[in-house]
Amino acid sequence: MIKHGASKLFSRSAFSSVQLARNGLFVQRLFTTANCFARSEHTTSPTSDQDASKYIKMFSIQSISKEGSLIESSANTCPTAKIIMDEPVALGGKGSGPTPLELSLASLSGCELITARYVARSMKMEIKTIECTKMQGKIDVRGMRGVNGIPAHFTHVDMVYEVDTEAEDDRIQELRARVEKACPVYQLFKAAGVVMNCEWKKKQ
Repeated sequence: MIKHGASKLFSRSAFSSVQLARNGLFVQRLFTTANCFARSEHTTSPTSDQDASKYIKMFSIQSISKEGSLIESSANTCPTAKIIMDEPVALGGKGSGPTPLELSLASLSGCELITARYVARSMKMEIKTIECTKMQGKIDVRGMRGVNGIPAHFTHVDMVYEVDTEAEDDRIQELRARVEKACPVYQLFKAAGVVMNCEWKKKQ
């Protein structure tokens, strides 16, 4: 459960903020400008450390552990929007909100969907909707118990995206490839060695 609140924006030249209320979930979205998702063959690299410094952005949140397993977090971009996390009753929580692991999957799908909109714009690809119809993570809980040799993070993530567009499948697959390259959260999972099983297809 995430409570609603007012937005606080970064500099408009760097970011724009969109809030989405869907199925009771409030999401504070941060977007880089569409120029960040220009075609890869046209991108350039900073030529010095001094040049690179202006591209570095910091994101931060605050979290507090309340009774039991209840956690309340807020982001500096929208401090009045409280993100509530909890464990299910079966694990000793009260089920007051999604678990941190579930939110990590929500972050993955949300980041890919946001990135896809900007990439599609740079591709001049008309899209009505993009929907993540499956996002499922597999984890061996022995890793969370400290068993040697078993990672404590997800080992596999299966996801399906359905794109409502008139574009052909080759364009959808190009969109997917660019999104996976540019999406920060996708790259974070990938860098951790998570097996990412992704399917992007046209919505029927």
